[in-house]
Amino acid sequence: MNNPINSENKSMQTDTKVNLISKNDLKCKYELTIPHSKFKEHVDFYLSATQKNYKMDGFRPGKVPLSLIRKNSKIKEESENYAFQNEFSKIMKNFEHAPLTNPKKDFESSFDYEKDSEVKVNIEFETSPETPEVDLTKINIENPKVEVSKADVKKEMELWIEKNEYTVPLESARPCKEGDTLNVSVKFYGSKDGDKLQIKLGAGVLLPDLEKKVLGKNEGDVIEYTSTVPENVKHGPHAEEFAKLAGKEVSTFLTIEKIMDTKKYEINEHMAKSWGLATVEALENKFHEMITDKLKININSYRKFLLSEKSVQGLKFNVPESYLDAEYMNTFYDILKKMDSQMVHNFSMDNLETYFESVKEKGFFESKTLDKVKEEVLENSNKRIMFLFLIRKWIRDWDVKITQQDIDSYIFEESKKYRGGLSEVQKYYKENADELEKARAYILEEKAIADALSRVVSVDKEMKIKDLNEKMLEIRQKVFYEKSDNKLTKDKKTSSKETKTSEKK
Repeated sequence: MNNPINSENKSMQTDTKVNLISKNDLKCKYELTIPHSKFKEHVDFYLSATQKNYKMDGFRPGKVPLSLIRKNSKIKEESENYAFQNEFSKIMKNFEHAPLTNPKKDFESSFDYEKDSEVKVNIEFETSPETPEVDLTKINIENPKVEVSKADVKKEMELWIEKNEYTVPLESARPCKEGDTLNVSVKFYGSKDGDKLQIKLGAGVLLPDLEKKVLGKNEGDVIEYTSTVPENVKHGPHAEEFAKLAGKEVSTFLTIEKIMDTKKYEINEHMAKSWGLATVEALENKFHEMITDKLKININSYRKFLLSEKSVQGLKFNVPESYLDAEYMNTFYDILKKMDSQMVHNFSMDNLETYFESVKEKGFFESKTLDKVKEEVLENSNKRIMFLFLIRKWIRDWDVKITQQDIDSYIFEESKKYRGGLSEVQKYYKENADELEKARAYILEEKAIADALSRVVSVDKEMKIKDLNEKMLEIRQKVFYEKSDNKLTKDKKTSSKETKTSEKK
């Protein structure tokens, strides 16, 4: 059940006793002794709010007696959790050590609604570490200086051409052949409407047996393909249908609606017009601009990584276990997802060895053992958490603040990634307060990092785009164990037209 509480009970006052049991490094244990009357006030407030929408046979909505609602075990648990959480938030200032994480709680004495006895709760939480000072003026950070040449622009345009094609109608009707682009309709298992797809023959989209049947067919032809439904299909638009028919032979019907010639772009006015531009010169300027934007991002990412490495070098302080555990697990998840995105749908650290061996068979991790990778991931995770607490210290020490202009600028930059543009992204953040809060936290951290980078010794270094790309690859190999010959490590084509048309999910 959703929490029905939308406002605090301002009349509540607390005289809960707070007693420190132990402190072991960053872990603190306390005993809370909450008077029965205070705990009961919180419970009653929750029950009253719940009563307004509570339904039970024989009663009008909102008229079910509280005595009956209390007997619902789920409501009872929710009300007591609310009572604890509300009381805890009111007395946080009474703790000798400020809580960093949500407390784990254990009711030493349970709450009895009718019996006037204190409620004792043992809680455990972690507190923030004492983050040492770092003299940023003694840190040297490379500042890449990269010029975009005409050759760079031409190369980027050629890379885009490799990834993009266009279609033209056939000059006269003919059977389809390899290399053609087809508009097809595919019906699965007697469904009423077919899925509309555009496929290129010879691109590996269709199963080999099905593609053989399609080759040589004409517009309007219907191809029937019989296959056995796999047992383990859990994702995709037809997952439910697959589950019902798993292991059975079924027919798929593919209708060829249109056959088109597939053409490669050339650097000419036709390509310029496909970008909404009038001339080749305008197209070259557009690619120059996109390369420059990409360089700014890569240079900033490179400098941030160097800062994160050098600022924690030699530092010794313990980080919260819960933070480190979460970072450690998330890092493994990200690494494995980049290697095999389908494999990690049900990722669990308990099955890490299985995942590891699976991706190692595909050529990842080279000769490293799982224990060695665990050691490296733990070390890198610890560095990132240390850097996080350094950032938080800088935010406090330098009184870093964000303005509405900072938020507007961030949203504007985000809008460039989505087809809906600025209005769509503005609407998204307006309707999703949690996401806006995450964005604010990100912006605040980025401002602190930018401030830190302005305080270090920047060492200008002339580089070519290739040099910077190699340095970025080294970072990805260190963090994500990417292979230099793997498609994942190839430069993302920011000039790709697909980037401009991607949709926000």
